[in-house]
Amino acid sequence: MAFSFNEDRPTSPAIARILNFMGWMSIIGCACGVMLAFSGYPWVNDVYAMAGSGAAIILGILFIGPAKTLEALTILNARMKSRFALEGLTGSSALGESTSSLSNIPPIIPQKSKERVVKISADDARRSGVTPR
Repeated sequence: MAFSFNEDRPTSPAIARILNFMGWMSIIGCACGVMLAFSGYPWVNDVYAMAGSGAAIILGILFIGPAKTLEALTILNARMKSRFALEGLTGSSALGESTSSLSNIPPIIPQKSKERVVKISADDARRSGVTPR
């Protein structure tokens, strides 16, 4: 599974942001449940409030863990892509292993043809038979 990633502005995938938001909402709900359990209101069942708080903290951890893993994977994916791109340009392996002979061929870069200009004196040009421009 690959995510699009801009190295200049790192953003996490949408699913990671959603999981992170749901995890933090669960942790906030856990804090609210604990406060309700110790509030002493007659309409609050202390056992259910504490059980709900425990379930909310576990749910929050289960949401935030994969969200942070997905964020780390996007950064790792971008770094691996840039490393393989550099390996392709330089023809060397990042781990120092020998690569096949085809990968050691540098890329062919088309260059503009340059006309060579040589300045010689008029007397030397006449003696060698070159007509000056």
